[in-house]
Amino acid sequence: MTRTAINLLAFSWVWMLLGPATGTFMSLWAFGGPMKPPDGFEDFASPSRRVFRIGHINCFVFPFMNILWVLSERWAGLSPWSECRGATAMAVATVFMTVPLFASLKWHPARYGTVVGITSLIAGIGILALGLLRA
Repeated sequence: MTRTAINLLAFSWVWMLLGPATGTFMSLWAFGGPMKPPDGFEDFASPSRRVFRIGHINCFVFPFMNILWVLSERWAGLSPWSECRGATAMAVATVFMTVPLFASLKWHPARYGTVVGITSLIAGIGILALGLLRA
């Protein structure tokens, strides 16, 4: 396994720690928890609460996609350049599909930072898919 793959795996497992952390925070006020819900989170279907839940889920989903990317990459025969670019794109997607959602709870336009994440995700998956098709 290359250093690039190991770095993406390490990043993914560390990032995944945000999932339980955000879930623990949410459990303090969700479903009648011990604390009063933050402003804008009182209604289960409120936009703020839904965005927070999506951010929480993304803390798990994107690291898992990165782990699958690393496991699949070994069959793709990517060049070191392509592997580095693909892994970097996946890491950028992980950050920019999560952080802007949480930031948008205080500043709505931050949500549009997910465009960077979507673009990076397409690039990372595309690099891997092309490598697998050529293998």
